[in-house]
Parts: sequence; structure tokens; C-alpha cells
Amino acid sequence: MSNNSKKGVNLSPLEHKLYFGFYEKEVLRNTDVYEIFSNKKTARQILFRLKNKGFIRQVRRGLFAIVPAQMIGKEYSVDRFLVASQLARPYFISHHTALEIHGVAESYLNIVYISTNKISRPFEFQNILYRVINTKHMFGIEQVSRGTLKINVSDRERTVLDCIRKIEYAGGVEELAKSISAFPGLNYKKLLKYLDLFKEKSLLHRTGFILDCLKDELNVPQDFLDSIRVNLSKRTYYLHPGTKGVYKKEWNIIVPENIRELMKVA
Repeated sequence: MSNNSKKGVNLSPLEHKLYFGFYEKEVLRNTDVYEIFSNKKTARQILFRLKNKGFIRQVRRGLFAIVPAQMIGKEYSVDRFLVASQLARPYFISHHTALEIHGVAESYLNIVYISTNKISRPFEFQNILYRVINTKHMFGIEQVSRGTLKINVSDRERTVLDCIRKIEYAGGVEELAKSISAFPGLNYKKLLKYLDLFKEKSLLHRTGFILDCLKDELNVPQDFLDSIRVNLSKRTYYLHPGTKGVYKKEWNIIVPENIRELMKVA
């Protein structure tokens, strides 16, 4: 960072310590700063001065982004995945955003989904809506690299089930079908394990129907579908709760009338 000495000439020793100490992390929380500067008043003052000088940008209360030295005073888009990784503890990036990270999303959404067992309000930053989803199901999480850092994201199987549970968070039925059919492979034993952990009958009906529709694209084993079918409820569920549609007897589910068109992936 010695090449950036001109940029750092206006930094005090403490400001320099904070800025370059978190430079590679890119996004920091005020609690991270408190671990370095035990005096919270001093820490807040340093953050305030760095913000005024343009070396950091406030994302939301208690959350800041490091502005790269070469971008100070210029327009700079903060990495939305790194922002998401700092919004809650514990957490994992989920739903359509997980599809994007796994490289199978059919389209880009200006919404980032984060799941956690905490409650947090949505907020918008740089035209991106960050939506925090409360869940008690903190399993099926893996780490992926984002630059030099690691971030938590739902694994393939958890992503599929989350998107089926909340199709609106997957971008709709058409986006869901095209995206999950692009997965190079799924672990069907793991899917059954996760279904058992969720313990939601509605999810069994929806998963059975969706993966039956995509069985050729995903090479879904018949014994997997049979394992779901024997555990179905006598109750009828909706693929989209509260919406009209047509009844599919095999999976005891009501789906949109144009479901075949929506699920067409070719």
C-alpha cells in the first residue's frame, strides 16, 4: 500500500491503522472496529473522520464499506455479496442470490436475500434491496470464496428447497425452473435429509411436483420421487398459496393453469 502514500497523506496514524487494517476485508462493522479500539468514542470518531474524507462509505447504521484508494472521490459500487455477509450473525446468502452465486441463475435481480435466525428490516443501498429472511433452519450452509474472503451461502440442495418453499424469492416459477435445471448435479440423499429436517408437508408436495416436472433435465431418480410420494399428506396444497389453478392428483397440489409453459426450460 506504499504506492498509495499520496492518498494516505491526510490520514492520522489511527485513521491509517483502521483504513488499511480492513482494506482487504472491504466491508466492516463498527463492532469490528471496537475490537481494535477499546474506546468506543474514539472508534466512532475515527469512523466519522474517515467517512468525511471519503475513505469509507456508510452502508447502513453500524456498517461501512472501504473505498479503494484509487476510487476515493469517484463513483464506486460496493460488492453486494460482501455487504450481505456482514448484515447478521449467523447468516447465509440464500434464495435467488444463492442461485446467482452458484452460477445457475437465469437472470440478475437487484435484490439480495440473506437468511438468519435474527430479525432485521430490509434496506436499500446503491439501488440494491437487501432483504433479510428470518428462519430457524440453519443447516445446508457452505463457504465460497469472494476475492480473498469467505462468505456463507446455502448449498445446492438447500438453495433448491428454499426456492421451492418461497417461489417469489426465487424470481417466480419460470426463473426457478430454468435456474435449478442448470445445476450440474444434485445430491438426492441430501435433499431427502433436508426435507426431513424441514418437516413441512407442503414442501414435500411442492418439491415432488417441481422435480417431477424437471426429472429429465435433472436426472431425478425415480426412487427419490417415490420416497416423497409415500409421505404426502391427504391435504391439498398450492404451489402458490392463495392463487387459483388446476389440480394435479399425483402430487395433490394446485398449480397455475399455464404451469407447463412456465416450467419449459428448453
